[in-house]
Amino acid sequence: MDAEADEAQARGFFGALRGALLELQTAYERLLKEIGAQFIAAMDLPEPLEAGRAEAAQRAAALKEHVTEQGLRAYVGRLCDRTLADREWQESLAALLVRKAPKSWTDDDLLAYGIELSALAAQFKRVEEIVTIEAPGAAPSQSRRLRVAVTEPSGEERRELVSILPGEESAVEAVAKELEMTLHEKKLAHRVRLAAVTELARRLLQDEAGDVVGGSDEQS
Repeated sequence: MDAEADEAQARGFFGALRGALLELQTAYERLLKEIGAQFIAAMDLPEPLEAGRAEAAQRAAALKEHVTEQGLRAYVGRLCDRTLADREWQESLAALLVRKAPKSWTDDDLLAYGIELSALAAQFKRVEEIVTIEAPGAAPSQSRRLRVAVTEPSGEERRELVSILPGEESAVEAVAKELEMTLHEKKLAHRVRLAAVTELARRLLQDEAGDVVGGSDEQS
């Protein structure tokens, strides 16, 4: 009788263990699915993941030689990697962003992944916008490009890609130093100095937009 009871208890234990392991595996599959879905959405990629990964790799390859910032460069490099199978690549990308293998993730780690992914995807798209203005097959531009954007409280955004030619670098640096010295002499808080520069950028962007509209009116 005791042997039968022990056998039944053992069967119950192993049955519960198998159920727990299956639940863990199912939970991990759901996590990978969520990781992939967030990646597709953040990067504006097609589904399924295989198709999205292929497009991401193509887009990243166009930026690889232009990116120098360490975090974005690592992200671009991982997007370009076509050597791993899709599952292993997805786990590798997730681990890069959170610095922890997804098998060890908690809910907080998934949240951190979403935040880091959103930031990197936005940074990726900003660089992509600058790089892709080159005509297909054109030689790389010798100018330095900066993207300036100011968002109004209404949600309206004014932005412009600014090209600095090699012969203009010294003039730009001289004006920038003068502005920097003026702001420093005012002994204002960093936030106020930054706000002043942002307001100046907003006015310049607004003036440029007005000039374009005015020029169009004169020609019509």
